[in-house]
Amino acid sequence: SAIRVAFSASNLDPELIVGYQRLAIHAIRSLQDQELMQYRTSISTNDQHGVRVVATSRCIGTASTSETESKHQFAYRIRIENLEGDNGNGGGSVQLLGRTWRIQEETLDGQVLGEPVLVNAPTTGVVGYLPVLHKGQAFEYMSGCELTTPNGTMGGFLHMAQVDPSTNSAIVGDSVEAFHHTDKQFEIVVQPFQLMVTDLPLPTNHKQ
Repeated sequence: SAIRVAFSASNLDPELIVGYQRLAIHAIRSLQDQELMQYRTSISTNDQHGVRVVATSRCIGTASTSETESKHQFAYRIRIENLEGDNGNGGGSVQLLGRTWRIQEETLDGQVLGEPVLVNAPTTGVVGYLPVLHKGQAFEYMSGCELTTPNGTMGGFLHMAQVDPSTNSAIVGDSVEAFHHTDKQFEIVVQPFQLMVTDLPLPTNHKQ
């Protein structure tokens, strides 16, 4: 309604019209930001183990490496949630052991460029931590990567294990009991999420 008033009213005070127009522009930008955030976010749920992973990214800068090449820096945030297990599945204590990422550069229309970068670190946790998540708890961390293209995708696996509720979180270098019980280990698929420079238009073939 504010947008309709802002751009159609002719008998309002000019200052009020300007205020409505600013509100309308802010609302449009907020909707655009939400669409971009949705496009750059993936949500992956493993019902068997009651774990959900929310992954999202944003471009934090571009640096020129030569007259013809640039590198685009991206920050990504990973949130791991141990769900309550209301459906009878999952809900026990779990420990995050490591991660495997596949980072793929792409053209603006989604065509794959070159070979993906593989990060295979199934036993080194994330950012130095191997956290234990009890029922209802979450762990969140941020990291980053670079692309030579302004568009790409990232996805992979989180390596985890079911653990006793008395298990403590660990840091890299600690003795971690879960590594000795392969029958308790499992992987959570992290669906690909988009890496893209924020001032680029969304591809015309993207899906809501």
